[in-house]
Amino acid sequence: MSNDANAVTVLGSNLSAVLQEMRPYVEGRGTFDDMLVDNACSAVSKIIISLTDGQGSSGLSQTVGGANCINIVTSIVPILLSSLPLQSDHEEDGPVYVQCLGNILQTQPTIPIVVQHLSRIVYVLVKAIPEITDDAVRKSVTMRIKYACTRFQGVDPQSLVQGLTQEESNWVGRIVSGQEQ
Repeated sequence: MSNDANAVTVLGSNLSAVLQEMRPYVEGRGTFDDMLVDNACSAVSKIIISLTDGQGSSGLSQTVGGANCINIVTSIVPILLSSLPLQSDHEEDGPVYVQCLGNILQTQPTIPIVVQHLSRIVYVLVKAIPEITDDAVRKSVTMRIKYACTRFQGVDPQSLVQGLTQEESNWVGRIVSGQEQ
């Protein structure tokens, strides 16, 4: 077995413990340096990416198993969302917003936790937009906002813009209607 495979097996078998150790740092906004919290959020996001790759082909998702993946994602998504958007380390915008939250929206839309926290996901993505400097990431995040606002049946569109300013809500409306890219 290769070193990478060994690492994945060890991480997979200890994933709950690893995430429990990381939790104080993810939840540490206001207690710890923003860069530390952002990096903890990024690390957790990368674990979620591995668990929600949509193919079940990542070593971590194979080691943990499908049902356990859903349980882990269900338990850590609310914690992650509570510390987003990123405040300081915008090199992590792509992995956190596009890959992690994008994977969750597109590959896990039937998980109740995704629907339950859909308005928070939209809020985080909208609040992140002004800080994103990479045009490709900005465009991808905008596409995910539109996806989140149009692809979930039975979700009140007004609930998705709760907590946003009127200007942000209007911008989301233009994105959804295709008036703005």
